[in-house]
Amino acid sequence: METQLPISLFTLLTATLLLPSPATARQIPTNADTAFIHSTCQKIQTYPDLCSHLLSRYATQIHQDPSKLATIAISLSLATTETMANYVSTIGNQADFGSDQRAAAAVQQCYSSFRDAMDSMHDSVALMRDLGSARSFESLRFKLSSVQTYMSSALTYEEDCLDVFEDVMDGKIKRLVRDKTQKLERVTSVALALVNSYVEKVTTTP
Repeated sequence: METQLPISLFTLLTATLLLPSPATARQIPTNADTAFIHSTCQKIQTYPDLCSHLLSRYATQIHQDPSKLATIAISLSLATTETMANYVSTIGNQADFGSDQRAAAAVQQCYSSFRDAMDSMHDSVALMRDLGSARSFESLRFKLSSVQTYMSSALTYEEDCLDVFEDVMDGKIKRLVRDKTQKLERVTSVALALVNSYVEKVTTTP
């Protein structure tokens, strides 16, 4: 892992800028704003309680806009994935794997997978922010389809981290990385479900 570059300051700053500022997020949302998020999260049926918990704090920024809801969900997933990539990078640099080279290789692969997932989510956020430039319905649909593809890929990359630990002996590192990755998967699954929900809404609206 020592050959891998740590997450850059630029990347961390970018993730921070993707989300509403804490000061803004503390504004008191209306009941309708919060109800919109709760209702949407219940409809997607993908970790609805987690969905509401993660996104309700941004109710004033989302303001009943399904596009903003999906975009902020992706941004939260991206920020969480960056934290996870940083975590496994630290493990790779500091842990004593001894003769357990499978664990060392698994951590290395997880770091690579998380970075790939981050790239996909960066592309997703960029496309969501650029939807307004679509000059036709076909162009809009193409952009949204690309977001779906990127987010599906991001989730697959995260699942890859779980797969590489299958042949690793049980131990603290395996347990910690798998547990945290499973939690990360839930956040990304929520984001993907909200993207799919928004795409369905847009493409079925006359």
